[in-house]
Amino acid sequence: MNSQRWRQVTDILDRAIDLDTPAREALITRECAGDAALRADVERLIAADSSVHGFLEPVELQLPHALPVTAGARIGGYTLIRRIAAGGMGVVFEARQERPNRRVALKLVQSALADASTLRRFQYEAEALGRLRHPGIAQVY
Repeated sequence: MNSQRWRQVTDILDRAIDLDTPAREALITRECAGDAALRADVERLIAADSSVHGFLEPVELQLPHALPVTAGARIGGYTLIRRIAAGGMGVVFEARQERPNRRVALKLVQSALADASTLRRFQYEAEALGRLRHPGIAQVY
């Protein structure tokens, strides 16, 4: 899927996802305007959203209101080791996960950006990356 198509799909998804079923159906029908492939893409992501309901909830983290967080800080079951990178959404740290005991990259979203839409996109990113298997791509847990 090219980036323009992805933006189109996620734009429709963002507006449809929290609607009740009749309103969602009406929006998808209107926005997809007979484009069966577009409709299928949107519906596939809605189904994926339903299947990952609660995906991030087991790791409910109370993040500080202001980043940066420093190495050595504990967040949930993770101890931050060092900052790897920072970007528009937040900061990625090398961290030690307590259970199971392993090194991980932990992405922290800035609280100022943590609205429902941003968290949903973060979930889709995690879902997509979690399905990839390649030695050059980090495994998502």
